[in-house]
Amino acid sequence: MKKVKVELGAGRKIDIGVGRDKIEKGWITVDCFDYVNPDILHNLDEFPYPFKDDSVDEVKAKKIIEHLKNRMEALTEILRICKVGAKVEVFVPHWSHTLAWNNLQHTRGFSIQSFDMYREQYANVNGKYFQVEKAEYFAYMTKLPWLGKFNQWLANKYPTLTEVILCKFMPVQAVRFNLRVVK
Repeated sequence: MKKVKVELGAGRKIDIGVGRDKIEKGWITVDCFDYVNPDILHNLDEFPYPFKDDSVDEVKAKKIIEHLKNRMEALTEILRICKVGAKVEVFVPHWSHTLAWNNLQHTRGFSIQSFDMYREQYANVNGKYFQVEKAEYFAYMTKLPWLGKFNQWLANKYPTLTEVILCKFMPVQAVRFNLRVVK
């Protein structure tokens, strides 16, 4: 399945599970579906990923981690291929919203604390781990956009209250994590 169309150079930025999202210039795309025409054709549930250790400066994982059968091994692979200081952006559905569960390919929903276990005491790849630089909720409503904006503001202002109580009444759609690989 591995079809590589590019040679990785300096300033490596990869977008894994790119799907049909708009491709940004300068990013190397990785996906398991040939019809999206990725630069690298690879099943992200197969390990190891086709990159050398400490060879990537930035990773985008938007709307893909929730599809993977072995998320922990996938995140460990991302740590392996990333240089210390690399940026990693992860965008996943929040557990409280139907978006997390209405797609039969989703294996789970996430909370704002989902990356807490990747702190220093859980460093597992050459002492590397993810440091959460920012975690934020996204809430959007097409019929009442003002309510979506208010819900997003409220959720980000009070994240613990949101996880415990508020999201049961006003679900948030997704969580975005801006992570840094540290050692």
